[in-house]
Amino acid sequence: MGFFNSTIAAYAQERTVYLALLASHDFESGIAYNWTGYGSLDLDGHTWVGKGDLVSFGGIAFNADDIASSITIALSGVDAQHIAEARTMPPIRGRAQQIYLQFFDADTLAPLDDKLLIADRVMDVMRWSGSGPNQRTVSVTSEDVWSERVTAEYANWSNADQQMLFPGDRGLEYIAELVPGKRVEWPTFS
Repeated sequence: MGFFNSTIAAYAQERTVYLALLASHDFESGIAYNWTGYGSLDLDGHTWVGKGDLVSFGGIAFNADDIASSITIALSGVDAQHIAEARTMPPIRGRAQQIYLQFFDADTLAPLDDKLLIADRVMDVMRWSGSGPNQRTVSVTSEDVWSERVTAEYANWSNADQQMLFPGDRGLEYIAELVPGKRVEWPTFS
């Protein structure tokens, strides 16, 4: 089974193929499904809302050097109601976001093949801006799922948290003293 068999077949028949990006955002109020096309798109049991040219995606980096990259998806031309909703929305940090590629037949807008997940991300912060009475933008910045790979889950790397989990454990007793350039003499037990 290959990738994009129907897409390749359509291209080989010299039909025009359209590519769109789809994004799902897991907000506290529910999952929002958006795409870079126009109007509504019924796909995989969900209705994806299209905003066309009003949506901009930052570049999606595919790093081989373990750098956790961030991207921004912005929606411009929003009204004051969208800004008010963004300002009162609960924090989105740590909530899921997925970005997909989807190919379509340009004449019928029928999906070709299945959508392909290209980025599994974690939302970080929502921003809003405006200038003048009609120029407003809402944007969501997200990071890849590996951005928090060096943090302890639901805890800190501290002796206090270690004692809550394992009373009497001395493994993190000197962690506060580990400052770059400072040498710590570990105790000898006899």
